Amino acid sequence: MSMKRVKILQAEMRQQIAARRWQLAARRCRQAIDLTQKALGNKSADLANLYNDLAEIEAGRQDFSRALHEARKAAAVTELMGPGWAGQEASHIRIRTLTMIGDLCLMLGQSGLEQPELEQAVHVAQATFGIDSDESFMAMNNLGIAYKNCGRFRDAIELFEQPLGALNRRGTANTLLLADLFRNLGGTYHACGDYARAEPYARASWQCARDAFGDMHVRTHAESVAYAIVLDAIGSYGEAEQRYRSAIEAFELAYGQRHLTVARAHHSLAAALALRERWQDAYQAYRRALTVKRHLLGGYSPEVAQVRIGLAGVAIELGDRSRARRWLNAAHRVLRPRLVPTHPVLRTLDRYLFHARPLRRRREVA
Repeated sequence: MSMKRVKILQAEMRQQIAARRWQLAARRCRQAIDLTQKALGNKSADLANLYNDLAEIEAGRQDFSRALHEARKAAAVTELMGPGWAGQEASHIRIRTLTMIGDLCLMLGQSGLEQPELEQAVHVAQATFGIDSDESFMAMNNLGIAYKNCGRFRDAIELFEQPLGALNRRGTANTLLLADLFRNLGGTYHACGDYARAEPYARASWQCARDAFGDMHVRTHAESVAYAIVLDAIGSYGEAEQRYRSAIEAFELAYGQRHLTVARAHHSLAAALALRERWQDAYQAYRRALTVKRHLLGGYSPEVAQVRIGLAGVAIELGDRSRARRWLNAAHRVLRPRLVPTHPVLRTLDRYLFHARPLRRRREVA
């Protein structure tokens, strides 16, 4: 009887998730977890799946630390199941758990240059489903994002290109996975400074989402933001700014103002405004991004550190070197151990640190 009640609670939970009623969804999920533990104990696939559900709900609520806590509970259950727990269901649960832990650790600044959970997810996917499976391709895409973020660009490109080539040879492709791979390849080439190579990938990603969802869907706007970042780099400032502002309006309507997706769009807009030397507008957009990201991700997140670098660059232009130094020093502490030494962000950080010094000290260094 208790497991029948669990199924009912899960159905209600999914309804609440679809309606973005996260608090009610979390309540149903916790009730299902309690009943599952009473019926099956702490060693069951159902329990691991429910903890994963709760982790995703907490991420939907924008409580990423709590989401990581719940994902680690799922990992503890899979460890209790032992090596004899095998097969496709077991692998799906392990991959889901490992991916959430890896992604959340990256966001919250709890990982460095190595990505053990995401690397293990790739291993599990390839061993169970084969190297040309969608499961393997999605795991490779997630690992590639982590490598790209820390500056392992060649490794990232290889992880994106291999599944993209296989999907193209297959003929029929997972449209959303294809959009992810296009976006991430474009983003990696952009991070490398190869803007000409980045542009067709970023445009293809946006077109994939547009074909699948239409112009007004939030997923299409998310891909539009990624494309706008590349448009900025090649000098199409007006089109890029229009894309950012349209996306922010759509995101705020869908999610509210204090959401990570909104903050990321403000961050991208701020960088675009700084490129056009609209310092006051850029400063305000960076401040909005920093306020929300710091609240959601904490002070050790690389995302927060990168907003601080952008803010510092604007502060230097506005003559506020003292505040710029505080932001840069905070970013330095977070990013140095988490990025490869040649990462372009670190070069920008070092350049800003030099220009943020008092004029007398800059003359001494020169």
